[in-house]
Amino acid sequence: MLDLPNSESGTPDHRLVWVGVLGQPYGTRGQIKLSSFCLEPRNIELFSNLYSESGDATFTLEQLTKAGNEFIAVLGGINSREDAAQLKGVKLFARREEFPALEENEYYYTDLQNLKAMDSEGKLIGSVTSMNNFGAGDLMELRLEDSGSEVLIPFTKDNVVSVEIALGYLVVNNVDQYL
Repeated sequence: MLDLPNSESGTPDHRLVWVGVLGQPYGTRGQIKLSSFCLEPRNIELFSNLYSESGDATFTLEQLTKAGNEFIAVLGGINSREDAAQLKGVKLFARREEFPALEENEYYYTDLQNLKAMDSEGKLIGSVTSMNNFGAGDLMELRLEDSGSEVLIPFTKDNVVSVEIALGYLVVNNVDQYL
């Protein structure tokens, strides 16, 4: 997650979230392969703009065509194979504020990262370093405060009692079971 330059506190959420990456050029007219990291891959086209990792370059998707596990994209201002080739490997980011609202007790991984993890008595356990899903459910990676080691904990109701994103923490049970 990145912050956009010139974002001010109290303004909308200007964090940038990694949503895709550009690949090989395709054809001679500036088309380029695009891999989407959105849960529903085609949702990448819902963002008004996509940004480079530095936030300096802005891209608009003019056309998106499914091609296997990827897409063939037409980006505004990219008109030649040479232009497209220069973009190979560029990570694409979207503004967090443009993500759809979620139902109660649903969370975007990016909103959980860096939250403090507390036990039910309010003692600091550590912080969330990442969220992952390798196919068997959501896993929260915590960096433990006392040892600096990291532990993976299933993100379940039994283990995560409360999530307080606005306050910057979540309450975690059963950490000892996963050490």
